[in-house]
Formats: sequence, structure tokens, C-alpha cells
Amino acid sequence: MKKTKARELGITKFPYRETDKNDNQTYWENSNGDWYKWRYNEKGKITYYESCIGQWWSTKFNNNGYETYKEWYTGEKEYVIR
Repeated sequence: MKKTKARELGITKFPYRETDKNDNQTYWENSNGDWYKWRYNEKGKITYYESCIGQWWSTKFNNNGYETYKEWYTGEKEYVIR
């Protein structure tokens, strides 16, 4: 079984949580080894999500903050025109 990030770091207090400079949660892990990752753009909107069970999605936003594209782990893609 692959070691999780918290286990590799020797973390023993859970849930383990990481945040970016804007206090957006970027990583979360529980004592069972379940974990989740997030990435954000400069405006604080989530642009990527991934879970320990292999699910993920990625999204893009235009300059006005509207979502314009989304892709899922299933291969599905969605374009949003505004």
C-alpha cells in the first residue's frame, strides 16, 4: 500500500490539512488514509480537485470569473459559453 502524504511526513494528528497563502485548503487527509487535493486560481476559485479513489476534475475560468471549461476523470468534457 502506498504511503499517503501525512504518513510520509510522519504526521500522527488527524485530520491533516494544508492550506495555501490565501488559507485555501489544498490538501486534507484523515487517519484512514483518505485524502483530497485542491488547486486554486489567483481569484480563489477551485481549478482542480482530486480524491484518493481516483476521481478528479479540472476547470477553467474566464477573466470575469465565469467557468468556461470542465473536464472529469471519466473523460467527459464540458464547454460553457457566456
